[in-house]
This record gives sequence, C-alpha cells and structure tokens, in this order.
Amino acid sequence: MANNHVIFIHPDGTSPAHYALARFVDKGPDGRLNWDKLDEARVYLGHMQDQLTGTSNGGAVTHATGTKVHAESFGLEEDNQTPTTALSGKQQTIMQEAVASNKVTALINSGFIAEPGTGAFVAKVAPPATSGRSAPRNNLAEITRQAIESGVNFIMGGGELHMLPVGTTGRHVTEAIDAQFSTGDAAIQNRPATNLIDLAKSLGYTVVYTRDELNALLNTSTPPQKVLGVFAAIHTFNDRSEESLAASNTPFYVETAPTVGEMLAVSQKLMEVHPNFKNGSFTVLEEEGTDNFSNVNNAAGTLEALRRADDAIGVALEFSEKYKNTLIVTAADSDGGGLQIRDPLPAGTNVGTINSNPTNVSGLPAAFANPLDGATGRGTLPFTSVPDASGNSFNFGVGWVGTPDFAGSIVAKAHGLNADTWNATVDNTDVYRLMYETLFETDLPDRPVAQPQPAPAATKKTGNVIFIHPDGHSPSMFGAARMTSVGPDGRLSWDMMSDTGVYLGHLTDQLTGSSDGSAVVHANGVKVFQNSYGLNEDGSRVTPFSGKVGSTILEEARDSGKAVAIINSGTMNEPGSGAFAAEVDTRSNNTEIVRQIILESGAQVIMAGGERWMLPTGVAGKFGSSLNQTGARTDGLNLILEAEKRGYRVVYSKDELNTVQAGDDLLATLKWAKLDRIQVV
Repeated sequence: MANNHVIFIHPDGTSPAHYALARFVDKGPDGRLNWDKLDEARVYLGHMQDQLTGTSNGGAVTHATGTKVHAESFGLEEDNQTPTTALSGKQQTIMQEAVASNKVTALINSGFIAEPGTGAFVAKVAPPATSGRSAPRNNLAEITRQAIESGVNFIMGGGELHMLPVGTTGRHVTEAIDAQFSTGDAAIQNRPATNLIDLAKSLGYTVVYTRDELNALLNTSTPPQKVLGVFAAIHTFNDRSEESLAASNTPFYVETAPTVGEMLAVSQKLMEVHPNFKNGSFTVLEEEGTDNFSNVNNAAGTLEALRRADDAIGVALEFSEKYKNTLIVTAADSDGGGLQIRDPLPAGTNVGTINSNPTNVSGLPAAFANPLDGATGRGTLPFTSVPDASGNSFNFGVGWVGTPDFAGSIVAKAHGLNADTWNATVDNTDVYRLMYETLFETDLPDRPVAQPQPAPAATKKTGNVIFIHPDGHSPSMFGAARMTSVGPDGRLSWDMMSDTGVYLGHLTDQLTGSSDGSAVVHANGVKVFQNSYGLNEDGSRVTPFSGKVGSTILEEARDSGKAVAIINSGTMNEPGSGAFAAEVDTRSNNTEIVRQIILESGAQVIMAGGERWMLPTGVAGKFGSSLNQTGARTDGLNLILEAEKRGYRVVYSKDELNTVQAGDDLLATLKWAKLDRIQVV
C-alpha cells in the first residue's frame, strides 16, 4: 500500500511578483524565501470550462478532482445535482479517497473552514435557498457541515459563525455577530440548523479555539487523533484596506489565532503519532489572506499573509527532510489584484502614482494616474528592502492592476518525491494528477494537449547556445498570446521548452531591471548599475564572471572560433542584443554602438533595423528617401559600405533575406529605425 505523504499549499492569489514583495522586505533581493527553495518551478495555466481566469471555488474543485469545471462549481455539475467525476474515475475528491484509504489527513485554512481552497476537497454543494440568486460557494453552513462529517483528522481555520445556529454565541461569535447573521439570506447562507461544534465533539474531535489551546495538545498524555481548530468567528484575518484597519485600530490577523504554519506544525506532530501515519498522509493548506488582502489592494496586509504562507512552506520543507517520501506542491488559481513592484523611489517621500493605459491620441482619454501603495497604505512612505549582498537597500512602492483576480503570471512549484515529473507548463488539472499519482502510486492519463519533450541529450561538453530575449515579457503576456492564437488548451513554442525557472532581475542600484543594465548582466554574468552599457559607473570596463575583462560571452565565443549572430526586431543599438557586442558610456550613443557591432563584433549574422545610424549625414540610403531623411552619423562613416568591404552581404527585405545561402556573412538592414515586424527564416 502506498504510504507517501503529500502536502498541498495554496497561497491563494499569489504570483512571482507577490513573492518578490516578501523577498525584498524580509530577505533582500539576494535572499531567498522558503518558496524559492522548492525544487521545481512550473508555469501554471488555470482556465476553466467557461472562463479563462480561475475562480477560487472552481479552481479548488479542479485541484481536488483533476477535472475542468464551470466557474461556479463547488463539486457539482451545472445541474447542481450530479457530483463531478474525478480524473481517477470516482465521484470522490482526492481528499475523500485519502480518508477512505485510512491515510492521516488535514485541512488548514487562514480563512473560514468553508473557504473553497480547502472546502472543495470535502464538500459538494448547490446554491443556498436564498431569496435571490446565490452561488454554491455561499452555502457556507452546509460546506462546513460536510467538512466536519468528512472524516478528515485535523480541520483548522476560522468560521465559528458557520458552526452555530441562530441565537447561539460561542468563543468568537458575540451577541452582535450572532444578531448580524440571524435573519434572512444571511442566516440561510451562514447558519446551520444544528450546533456543528457539538456534532464535531460527538464524532470524536477535540475542539480548540486559540493558538495556546492548539499548542497545548502536544503536551497531553494521549495525543488526539481528531482535532477541530476554530480560531475566529469568520476569517482569522481582517481583509479591509490599510486605511480602514488603521482607523479602527484593527490588526491584520486575529491575535489569538495561530498562523497556518503553526497549524501545520501541530498537525504534523499529531500525524506522526497517529496509528494511520504508516499509511501515508495528505494535507491541504490554504493561506487565503494573500488573495483577500490583494483583492482590496492592501499591500501591507498582503505582505503579512505572504510571510505566513512562506512560513508554512518552511514547515513543510522540514517535514520533507525528515520523510523523504514527501511531495510538496504549491499553486494559486489566479493572480489577486495583479500586484507589481515599482522602483526606484526616493526615501522619505510618499509614493505617488504611475501612468496607465495611455492612448496618445488627441481627443481620446489620457493615461490615468494609478496610485501606488506604500508601507502603510496608498500614498504613504515606501517599503524598504533588506540590504542586498553588497549592503544596498532599495525603496519601492506596490502597484495594482485592480481589485479582481486575474489569469495572471502564476507559477506552481513542487518539491521532493516525483516533483521532477511535472512538465514545464502545467495545467490546473496537473496539480491533482501529480498529487494523486504520488499519494496512491498509480498512473493517470495525461491531458490530451501537446506536452514538452525533454531536450536532446548532450553529445559534447560545448555546443550551440541560442539566447532569445522577448523584452518585457511575463507568463501573462504569453498567456494572452496563447489564448488568442492557439486557445487555452493549445501550446506555444514557449510552452514546449523543457525547463522553467523563476527569474530575479535586480541590479546594483535598483530592484527593477533596465533594458541596458540587464542586458549587460546577461552578457557578462555580473551585477551592474541600471544605466550600464558595458561600462561601470567610473567608466572602467566590466569584469565578467569568467574574469576576462571587457569580454562578453558573445565576444568570448567569437574569440574561440564559434559562429555568432545578433538579431533584434528593434534598432541594432537596442541593448538586449547590442550590449553583447558594444560598450559605451550611454545607451543614447547610437552611432558608436552600431559602429562597434558592425566593425568589431565579428558576428557572421547581424539583423536589425536602424539604417539611419549606419549612414553619414547627407546619405538617405534604402529607407531614408521616402521619409525625406538622411543618416545620423557625423564621423563620415558609411557602415553599409564598410560592411560590404568586410564580406557582409547586405539585404533590406524579407524577400532578399530568403535568398541568403549557407555560409554567407549577413547584414540585414530592415528598416530606417525600429521594425514593425521581422521574420527570420
């Protein structure tokens, strides 16, 4: 019988940008979170049957069953009667199968227990019978009842309100809270007909209400085998804006409630002494605060929630070190608020706004000013990072796309047993597939979509390297391309690459990479300042990671007799490629950059726009005549003629490019300035 352990951690609404916020503030740009330490990173695709952006409930049902469902699903098909059939072929979730297989199980949530990230693993509900239309996820009392009756060993979260009938107060539910949810639809959605805490006790659960009571369970002579932790009336967090919480002097989280990491730590210790631990274990944990604070654009609250989620990952990592047959999986079903980091910002000055969505057309709306969050709310003093490896700290603000959940740039991670079996691009159904195959040691069918293939095995220590730099891109951008060109179940060439990783791009003087500075880093393997184009701030040449002063990787390749090519859809001086072959004091020195590339790079193939910087003043060239412009060079050099003298074949169009023969040295000058489009064949 399979006796493996699976821990699924769902920091809801998180993207790599969310984790960057926590990393910068708590570890510094050169530090690493527990999330960073997980073995494998994968691009996560989360579309549903009827929409591109995953919902909390629908996404959770997919994680729990491996099946695409409609956006409002809470375990039932759209008829609200038929249970969703899991990828295993059973009308049970992975958690229900784990319970039936006598594995030790746990559900942990910083929100109320009925939150879908955990609730959908044990409950299947239709909409509540309210006076108006309501979604299934609002049937909170019924979800809670099914969770308590699920047989899961350790259930922890908030939601005492959903366990007590109208007219009943509790440890967290006051008379005022009871009265607020005592009539009408509020009562129908939130209040059970019977006392579910009494039900839990009758089913053998030990009920605890605070962090202290939870920790005390570890000191009992007979550790409980079933625990119900009820740590708040509703959520253990207060998901309101920074300004609202400050006005009422309300903390981000209920102070007596344990964190999800603390809940996990106690659960694991109790699991280890449970008689069924020999059969394996399955834990589902959700930090819901990461999503809910993001959905009200509360950056400080989001940061606190991220800390708690990352602490829980750390607890899971400690468990996996002790039990090597453990798989850890993290994912989010959507990107809450579309968080982004904006820097550099001055110290001691409140954060301001950033321009968004300009039209740049007279008579149409101008860009709107999107406000940034500082450390204590909108327009306050900036966040400050922990120093980097060189001792530099950075001030920054947090920007938001909006308050909804977005399809976003989601990265799922896996660690430990079977983690390396995930494809580089994973579908939301693959979360279930990986967990199920590990938990039950059985194979499930792959989803019928194109899958990446492993890269060919190396035949030599050195070979061919192709660096492709789609400047400014993210998984969200490729997501838009995928959805519009091949559909959500299609795969781009980018999706078919065999390996993935999370990229961290800070420079010596700012957190956000710059086009020129980052290109120099790519070309040399060392951190530089943001305005570097191959030179240090004092004008000296950059010493690359290889130690060969002033030689980029492209130049070392050339000097080693390798063929090199430089291709850009922009002008030739664009730093993304130009910084591999030129060094100047400023990126605006276009004529010198182009001169170094054509005359000194030794590249066999150079393709880009920017004819104007190849020609002297007074010479119109191929593209200048129609624009009534001549070249920009004041040194008299005609680099087109110089290239031809050096054996380059010069072409000006796609048709001419298609006539190039193998062995030709090529200079393709395809536009006066930037290209509208380039196709290289």
